[in-house]
Amino acid sequence: MTRVCITADDFGLRPENDEVIVDLARAGRLDAVAVMVHEDASLDTVTRLDGHAAIGLHLVLVGERPLRPDALRPLLDHEGRLPRAWSWLFGAIARQPSLAEALRLEVGAQLDRFASLGLPLGFVNAHQHAHLFPLVWRIVRGELAARSLEPAIRVARGWHPKDLAIVGAQRLAFAIAGMPTCSTPLVAHGLAWSGHASRERVGATLAAISARPPPGGLAEIVLHPGAKAQGAAARHAQWRYRWADEADLLAMGTLDRLCAEHGLVRAAPR
Repeated sequence: MTRVCITADDFGLRPENDEVIVDLARAGRLDAVAVMVHEDASLDTVTRLDGHAAIGLHLVLVGERPLRPDALRPLLDHEGRLPRAWSWLFGAIARQPSLAEALRLEVGAQLDRFASLGLPLGFVNAHQHAHLFPLVWRIVRGELAARSLEPAIRVARGWHPKDLAIVGAQRLAFAIAGMPTCSTPLVAHGLAWSGHASRERVGATLAAISARPPPGGLAEIVLHPGAKAQGAAARHAQWRYRWADEADLLAMGTLDRLCAEHGLVRAAPR
């Protein structure tokens, strides 16, 4: 049977979302949780995930305050935040290539902060999938090797225009810097609607996974469950993510039923 991993991204974005994610993981509704560890990440409840879902690092190289602001100063805005999108990040580094070293220091700092949590590193991905672009992938691959780590890596799959940009960047990144060393990558599907899930969108994506399983990988559905957006920071609210709706899809067992309907078995990365 084809296996599929249900992952919650963005743990650490806001405490209200974290509580929802913890409850879903402890209820068996999630297989994996991707944890942010940037400067402002909320990590008070992260240890409650241990033993209830695979835990991975969600690298944050855009939109938030970094752990190494000293090195990244030329990239930061007046609030000390990184560029809001990967296109702006890479554009700035293209104009000032020496900042690539500062980015390496930040990736290393986030890996080390995750290690300080005392949790197993099951997988690695990144905010806005920035780890799949050549410059960042070379850095991530090198920093993982330096620490003798071989976690599962999220790779992208899909034919939506939003997917194709990431898939194209990923192919170039792997050609330049080498493939992930993990034996079983997490093959993410439905990235075009991630954050805006509905029963219909998830069902169609699961049907596609069932019809065409990823060879040699574990299929992944990426969700962003959380609490209602009231009180969210303006920079997060502008995404218009359906945090509460995605949480309901999980809490009510809708994804479990859809997986069963399409002959898919839930599994966590190993």
